[in-house]
Amino acid sequence: MTKPGPRRATFEVVVAAFFWSTAGIGIESASLPGSAIAGWRSLFALPIVGLFAFRDPAVRRCFPQAIRDPLVWFTAAVYAAMVQLFVVATTLTGAASAIFLQYTSPVFLLLLAGPMLGEWPERRDKVAIGVAMLGMLCFFSDGLDANGLHGKLLALGSALGYGLFPILLRRLQRRGGTLGEAAPSLVLPLANILVFASVALRGDLVCPLDASGFRLLIGLGVLQHALPYILYRRAIHSLPALDVALLTLIEPLLNPFWVWFFRGTIPSRGTLIGGSIVLTTVLFHTLARAHSAPKYVHVDEPVAD
Repeated sequence: MTKPGPRRATFEVVVAAFFWSTAGIGIESASLPGSAIAGWRSLFALPIVGLFAFRDPAVRRCFPQAIRDPLVWFTAAVYAAMVQLFVVATTLTGAASAIFLQYTSPVFLLLLAGPMLGEWPERRDKVAIGVAMLGMLCFFSDGLDANGLHGKLLALGSALGYGLFPILLRRLQRRGGTLGEAAPSLVLPLANILVFASVALRGDLVCPLDASGFRLLIGLGVLQHALPYILYRRAIHSLPALDVALLTLIEPLLNPFWVWFFRGTIPSRGTLIGGSIVLTTVLFHTLARAHSAPKYVHVDEPVAD
C-alpha cells in the first residue's frame, strides 16, 4: 500500500472525516427504511472497497485462509451489525443523536479491552467512562416517543460494535503473518457483503421511487462510505494516532450541522448537552493518553460509518 507523506495524509484524513460527516443528511434525505439504505449503500460501496482490498498482495495471499477463519467472519459480522444499527438509528432519532451516541464507543472499548485483550483500564480511563456515561444519560433526558427511544438504544448498540471492532482487529493482528497484516483491509468488503445479504434475505431491500433516489444511494455508497475508507486506510500509516483521533472529531461536529443547514433540523437540548460532554471527554482522554505514552504511527481504529 502506497503511504502518503504527513501533509497529504493529514489532508486525506480531513477529507475522509468530511465525507463521513455527510451520513446524517444523506440518510435522512433518502426517504427509505434504514435497513434498505444500509443495504443499498453497502452494495454500491462493495466494488470499490473490494478492488482496493485485493490490490494488496497480502490480501490475495491470505484470502483462502481468511474465508475459513471464524474470527474474520465474526469481525465482519460485528462491523455489519454496527453499520446497520447506525443507519436505522439515524432514521429514527436523528443524525445528531446517532453520531454523538456512537462516539461513546471508547467506553465500550475500555470496558471490553480488559477481558478480551488483557488491557485493563487505568484510573483516568475509569473517570472517562463515568463522565461519558453521564453524557449518555443526557441523551435520554428529553421527552421521547417510542421511535426516539428505540433509535437511541440502537445507536448505543452501534457504539458497542464500534468499540468491539478494533479489539477484534487487534486479536486478528496478534496472529501475525499474512492474515494479521491483511485483516483490516479484508474485513470491510466481507462486512459489506453481509450487510447487503442480510437486508436482502429479510426482504427489506426497498427500491427508491425514482432515479434521484438511486443517485443519492450511490453517493452514500461511494462518497460517504467507500472513498473515505480508502483515504483513511492510506493515511493512518503516515500519522501519529493522536493526530488521526483529533482530526476525525470533525465528523461528529459537522454531521448535525449539515442536517441543520440543509433540513433545518435542530438537535434537542439533551442531545447537545450530552454530545458536548461525550466529545469533550473523548478529546481530553485522547490527549491525556497521548501525553503519557509515545506517539506511534499505526492506528488500530475502526473506520467510521
